[in-house]
Amino acid sequence: SDLRTIGITAANTWGLFLLVLLLGYGLVEIPRSFWRASCHGQLLAKTYFKAAKLMTEKADAEENLEDVME
Repeated sequence: SDLRTIGITAANTWGLFLLVLLLGYGLVEIPRSFWRASCHGQLLAKTYFKAAKLMTEKADAEENLEDVME
């Protein structure tokens, strides 16, 4: 009976500890993502950067394909 009580207490303590950690992360990260999404200029610049990177990767892949096809 005592072992069962200790096990239940330990499980509840661990669960509450994880809950506090995850809620703390979520309470910071969710508003941060909304804040970043609200800056349209910065979001546009980031999207342009990603598009340029993808275009470079696409060009490299096409070049590799042409080399393989020869």
